[in-house]
Amino acid sequence: MSVVLLILKIIGIVLLAVLGLVLLIVLSVLLAPVRYRIRGSLDPGISVSVRLRWLFPLVSVLLRYEEQELTQKLRVLGIPVSMGRKEPKEERRKRASRKPEEERQERAAQETEKERQQEASQRSEEERQEAAPQAEPPGQEESAKKARSRPGRAGGVLQKGKALLCMIKEKVAKLKEIVHRIFQEIRDETNQNVLRLLLREGKSLLGHYLPRKLAADVRFGMADPAATGQLLGVLSLFPIFLRPGVLIVPDFMAEKIYVTGSFEMSGHVRAVHVLAAAFHLWREQDVKKLIQRVRNRR
Repeated sequence: MSVVLLILKIIGIVLLAVLGLVLLIVLSVLLAPVRYRIRGSLDPGISVSVRLRWLFPLVSVLLRYEEQELTQKLRVLGIPVSMGRKEPKEERRKRASRKPEEERQERAAQETEKERQQEASQRSEEERQEAAPQAEPPGQEESAKKARSRPGRAGGVLQKGKALLCMIKEKVAKLKEIVHRIFQEIRDETNQNVLRLLLREGKSLLGHYLPRKLAADVRFGMADPAATGQLLGVLSLFPIFLRPGVLIVPDFMAEKIYVTGSFEMSGHVRAVHVLAAAFHLWREQDVKKLIQRVRNRR
């Protein structure tokens, strides 16, 4: 009897350990933040680096775009993990230098082939004309062809015109039906309430996920004082560009469109916020009605 109890005790301990491990993983995924840091430079070219860290130093991802090349690195517990075979930079440069020469050779070969085809077609045309019997004068033959083909051509044009009109009428009818449905959906009170709920939850998620730290020093010009002022007015509508440490300088005297400067932002993302937003939406009766309506239409 004691042996059976001991076995049951061991099994219970193992099950509790497995359950605790699963619970730890779930809580880590939901609660542990994924921290991000984005750095960029716009002068002279575009250079952007994105670093993601989760349960640091468990998982770290680095994405870098520089000189029109994208590099990516993944580390797990500080150990590099391959994310696919990457072609060495020297080989890419050699291949890029060889490419124009190969393109020139290919174009030369195509032109030679075209010349050969033209010569062959000219020879065949001359042989055919020499072997052909004496035909009617060119003017009489052409007028006869036009006279024969005029009735059939007119009928074909009429048929094509009728088919085109029918197609246009069908497209206009479908477009009217789609616009009518859209206005019906917009006027529906349930859909309006769902849209308000989505905007509320989206605003809440943005409050959690927007950068906590932001620094920027950007100068831009649109080659037109009016366009530069309009863009500056649009940017001023977003509170994120009005934070301390964000310097945006418009150049009203610029003669060409340009953007220069650098920026850096950092923040974190938690999956639990998405889960909470989905739960809040699922509790609402209007959302349930909309989901049921979509299912019934299917």
